[in-house]
Amino acid sequence: MIDSKLRAEAEAHIAAWGVRLDDEQWRLLGAYLADLQEAKANVTAADTPEELVRRHFLDGLAAAAALKPLLPGSPEILDAGCGGGFIGICLKIAWPQARVTLADSVYRKCAFLNLTLARMRLPARVLNKRLQALEPSRYDAVLARALAPLAEALALCAPLAREGGLLAVFQSQTPPPAPDGLERLEPWAYRLPGEDKARFLALYRRHLK
Repeated sequence: MIDSKLRAEAEAHIAAWGVRLDDEQWRLLGAYLADLQEAKANVTAADTPEELVRRHFLDGLAAAAALKPLLPGSPEILDAGCGGGFIGICLKIAWPQARVTLADSVYRKCAFLNLTLARMRLPARVLNKRLQALEPSRYDAVLARALAPLAEALALCAPLAREGGLLAVFQSQTPPPAPDGLERLEPWAYRLPGEDKARFLALYRRHLK
């Protein structure tokens, strides 16, 4: 459960991004938080509700805020190298229409994801595969956080995006120009609670040659 003080802080923060969650969505985030705390030794080093919400859940909600205006309808979105699922699960809770796939090569993390998704009755797909083994040119957007340095993350994720699809990579500094085959879009800048330095969601669009 997310206590009222932490919820109020998070609500004030995400309101500035144009994100608003109802009571059921907050209940789902609270259920996810409880599962993470129960399984933290196998999933994440974060060990307090404050750290999980402020540093991890809000990143996922930031991704929803950044991508939703760019992707109408029910886009297919991949959380690449998803780990504990912070980005994909929080995005799915905030954006129910998105069709979310979470992919990770570590079995114990995928087992946790399947369990918590089943408990929440949240419809998302989990793939226990390396990124190189996933179906290419499928996704409307591919998200990556802490996957690899930017150039390597783009090289891993670009083949998975469809023509015109988006790549979104979390960065701590202004993203560089696009490599071949990608168009750099305006990065989405945001701050997390207690921080005075902007973070960025680097955004690139794939164009097949």
